[in-house]
Amino acid sequence: MKAQDISVEIEGDHVMGEDDSDEDEEEVTWSMIDSMRLWRNDAIMQHLYETAAFWGDKILSWTGKLVIPPWILWR
Repeated sequence: MKAQDISVEIEGDHVMGEDDSDEDEEEVTWSMIDSMRLWRNDAIMQHLYETAAFWGDKILSWTGKLVIPPWILWR
């Protein structure tokens, strides 16, 4: 994969895997990509940067998109 093939997006305020319905009793199902993004974000918060890079690479290889959470840009 070449650098020009990668698209970059910034995540919005929407929580991954969450729909906007008002029904609190429904179980939320998350996609594998959403789960990997959560694991990446969790690794960053715990200062496990090599683990975060691993999950970021997996996400990039599966989707071809580099999605950057907005809170990471504020550092």
